[in-house]
Amino acid sequence: SGLAQHPERKVVVEATEPVVGRGDADRLGRIDTTLLGNAWKHADPTHPVVVRVEVGEERTISVMDRCGGIPPEHLPKLFERFD
Repeated sequence: SGLAQHPERKVVVEATEPVVGRGDADRLGRIDTTLLGNAWKHADPTHPVVVRVEVGEERTISVMDRCGGIPPEHLPKLFERFD
């Protein structure tokens, strides 16, 4: 996922409460290999990448970074590798 390429960067994990559950391992694995990897690769290195887990009726996982944003033409491909 390229995380080792930028050891100076930080990842902050935020959760509204401890999360326990079951999910699709392949889809959850995509969070690391695509969303987190892309944020790590393209983000402003002076700010941390934030992974937030929100618990409600459903679990929501978001990955946030400070960069120029995702160009609209790439939005349909969010869960594909972005090189």
